[in-house]
Amino acid sequence: MRNPLAIPAAAIDALLTLSDVASRLPRIMAEADARARTLMEDIAAMRAAVEPLEERTEQLEREMRAMHESLRKGMSATERGMKETAKLQDVTNERIGGLAADVKPLGSGITAVEQNTGPLGEQIGALQSLMSSMLEELTSMRKSIEPVASAAEPVARLRERLPGRG
Repeated sequence: MRNPLAIPAAAIDALLTLSDVASRLPRIMAEADARARTLMEDIAAMRAAVEPLEERTEQLEREMRAMHESLRKGMSATERGMKETAKLQDVTNERIGGLAADVKPLGSGITAVEQNTGPLGEQIGALQSLMSSMLEELTSMRKSIEPVASAAEPVARLRERLPGRG
């Protein structure tokens, strides 16, 4: 056996520190074990929380693909519609241009009609004045003829009674 006094002091200090640490080792292991359990529970809880997200993410991805496809079809249809509208616009513009060319000669005719109908206002006014005076004359004539018509009425009745009439 060796002489215990011959053991270096550093080795003795190391052995004492090792015994001190060894006495605390069960408590440190229990703490590490508790931390590991808590960590495992947290990981399990995170997995439980994330797993439905995966299903929901897949569902959202399917919905987004469907929406993208619908949008692609809608954009394609819109593009076709815009091309068709552009064609119709070209045809319309062409026809409007033709219509403008066809209507252009009417301008001189309209001007001639305006010139010919311009004096109609005065002529209609003169005609109204003439008709008004004629109406006054007719009214005056009717007043003049009424006594004659009243006197002729018995003669007309006698005429109807004459033989060979009626």
